[in-house]
Amino acid sequence: MKRMIALLLAFCLLPCAVLCGEAEAAKEKEPVTMYDVRYYFEHVMLRDYFFQGRGILISYLRRNGPGLMLEDLAYKNGCVSDYDESEFGVREFTREDGTEVLLLLMPKPEKTPLCARIYMCSNPESGAAGYFTVEYDDFLGEGWCLCEWKDSKTHIYHGMIDALPDQDAPEYENALEAEMDKVLALMPSE
Repeated sequence: MKRMIALLLAFCLLPCAVLCGEAEAAKEKEPVTMYDVRYYFEHVMLRDYFFQGRGILISYLRRNGPGLMLEDLAYKNGCVSDYDESEFGVREFTREDGTEVLLLLMPKPEKTPLCARIYMCSNPESGAAGYFTVEYDDFLGEGWCLCEWKDSKTHIYHGMIDALPDQDAPEYENALEAEMDKVLALMPSE
């Protein structure tokens, strides 16, 4: 238990040190904003922890969701998170082939390329793992793009995708399932 707590603290403190270090270097330019913190959280911190320590990260997110982690990172970087805990969500799925999907539902993004959804996919049997993001994209008009981060820190753009209906809409679950099928079709085989 103590080891798990220490690792979870490291999850929040190590990125904070990196982000704070970047912030110190840029202090004369501009202060760290909540946008900076959220971008770092979605595109660097969670990605790196997923590929380096998937089991511990997923256990933490299952219990606590991403909101507390983001809020802590914001605080440690001199920002105040203006997100409400109700804007975050976590859903879990296991596919027929054994692929496990942890889906993080994030607050509605206000800027490119913040995420609406993050798919953390892994197959314990094959060892395959994938980190996929559904990002807000206003470069070509408002829309959503499906992207992937590789363990090598390579970002891959897979194209524009349809917006999901509101979560209260009857067609939401079917649309989410179709989006997840697109994500899992991109999963590496090993």
